[in-house]
Amino acid sequence: AVFGSIGGLFSVLLALVVFLSVQTYSETQSHANAEADAVLEQFQIANLFPSRAQYGIQSQLICYGRSVRDLEWPLMERNDESPAVVEWASSIDQTMDKIAVSGAGAEAGFRLFLEQALNRQEERRGRLEGAAGALPPMVWPILIAGALSILAHMVAYADRAERAGSQAFQIALVTRSEEHTAELQS
Repeated sequence: AVFGSIGGLFSVLLALVVFLSVQTYSETQSHANAEADAVLEQFQIANLFPSRAQYGIQSQLICYGRSVRDLEWPLMERNDESPAVVEWASSIDQTMDKIAVSGAGAEAGFRLFLEQALNRQEERRGRLEGAAGALPPMVWPILIAGALSILAHMVAYADRAERAGSQAFQIALVTRSEEHTAELQS
């Protein structure tokens, strides 16, 4: 009875961990896609600006996108961000401050560009927050304590008539499933 209740509680906690991990992954992927869409829209809106400003901003947006892909994605595994991405975003903002807008179309494009810049920044923030993980740090000690208590019960209440190899297989299976769950979260 004790083993069943501990196993049941552990199963519920394990299911919660898997659910939160998948949900966080999906949300982070959604933020990354929305950030990329905002960069693409900014690139297209830049066509409304004077040619010198257009090419400058479009070049900076390309460099921003490449620095996100090549520099920031690897750093996200360590819950870090790239200073190069921050510099490119700042460079884009500085270039926008220097543009002289004339005409209703260019003015509307300028406003739309600024909206997409805010959207890009929000989605980047969401992407970086998602990289931090879904679970509060306190869940891990509880999860480990639950796993160790299940393993201790499996060893303590092992059937003496059952072969040692069979019992070792069961313990290894439970241990591997717990390790796999930890891998999913990271």
